[in-house]
Amino acid sequence: MNLQNRPCTRPQTEWGLDTLFWVPAKLFIGDLAKLISAEPLSSTVFFIGNQHVIKTVEIVGIVVSIERRALKMIYYQIDDGTGVISCVQFTTPAEQAEPGTLECYGIGDSICVRGRLAVYRDQLEVIIRESEIVDPNHETLAWMERLSMRRFLATSPFAAEQ
Repeated sequence: MNLQNRPCTRPQTEWGLDTLFWVPAKLFIGDLAKLISAEPLSSTVFFIGNQHVIKTVEIVGIVVSIERRALKMIYYQIDDGTGVISCVQFTTPAEQAEPGTLECYGIGDSICVRGRLAVYRDQLEVIIRESEIVDPNHETLAWMERLSMRRFLATSPFAAEQ
């Protein structure tokens, strides 16, 4: 089932009426590549499916690459089988002072990442708010949740009460 992404025709003041605006949308990485940006109104809000508005996502996948940039951030490349996306974890001043306390994942770890979407150097990425290692059973459940979400996005328009 392919998603036919369309921009939201409602005014920006009504975007918060869409429930997906306030919760992390459980999506495949391949679907994130097809998002429509809400620029120039907002660079961190995107449209997906039948005019739904999202700003945060939850993705589950395998860590395929790790890149540390000084002590301030860690870039993870996450692959869920439909695509690969960069996820950025910024460190706190306490973690920078004590590098041993920084939680870092390894290549091959299956993780669940929740965070906000952003565009940096014309590439979509996820700014990590929270993340955790998950087992293969969770990954299978995540696929089922994403298939259900995809069906919902394709069939139900963003329609607020009039």
